[in-house]
Amino acid sequence: MNRWYRVSDSSALYPIPSSQRVILSRTLLLIKNADERDAGKWICQASNQFGEQRIEIRLLVNSYVSVHILPQVQIVNSGGTAIFNCSTTGSAIDGIEWLHNGTPLKENNALSTGRDNLRFLTRASLMILNVGRRDRGAYQCLVENHKASAQAMAELKLGDTVPELIYTFIEQNVRPGPLISLKCSASGSPPPQFAWLLDSQPIMDVSLHHRFAIGQFVDMSGDVISHLNISHVRPDDGGLYKCIATNSMGSVEHAARLNVYGKLRQNL
Repeated sequence: MNRWYRVSDSSALYPIPSSQRVILSRTLLLIKNADERDAGKWICQASNQFGEQRIEIRLLVNSYVSVHILPQVQIVNSGGTAIFNCSTTGSAIDGIEWLHNGTPLKENNALSTGRDNLRFLTRASLMILNVGRRDRGAYQCLVENHKASAQAMAELKLGDTVPELIYTFIEQNVRPGPLISLKCSASGSPPPQFAWLLDSQPIMDVSLHHRFAIGQFVDMSGDVISHLNISHVRPDDGGLYKCIATNSMGSVEHAARLNVYGKLRQNL
């Protein structure tokens, strides 16, 4: 007859009951999903009418941690919500840390870092509200216990986004001269289109006897850059200039005055 025992820290022997995880047979002890709890000494005892023999087996369980973030790639439109779930397998986890583009994320310091749109549903589940340009990039989940650590990475991409101004012109006081250029740039998806206004009136691409010209292009980072060039600047070119960036998600605008020294021309 064969019996299996577990050896306690005090060297006492405890019979092993059969269970769904620990399966006993005459010559075999099968442990499913072994973990650190199963490490230690096990004894197999064989006996018959002539006596008994024992063999001691030392089981070592290598501690490991495996981690995954789901979904691995998430595309969210501007203003939407993203959720990342960090799932682990292996040994028990002592701690989980989240990072965004290498910067640690913690809900209790979200306000001080300007990330007030973060919520931790659990320590393994991160929710990003009102997703915007600053939220895109790589998210990491770092897990560890006293013997091992692991990390996983996922990416948040922006789908359609409301235009966001990157650069705007400032109020200027100038004298009449050969040329002045006003610049606005914006990001957005789809790429926004710019319109320019002077004192609430649209400026056409070529207007005012070809002295006003509007140019627009997309740079290598995907931002849209627009210039309003005014040649032969004169006093009556002064006023409130506005650039408006628009796409299917919305629009954003900026206005500033251009003041040109000199007497205004009189209309006869």
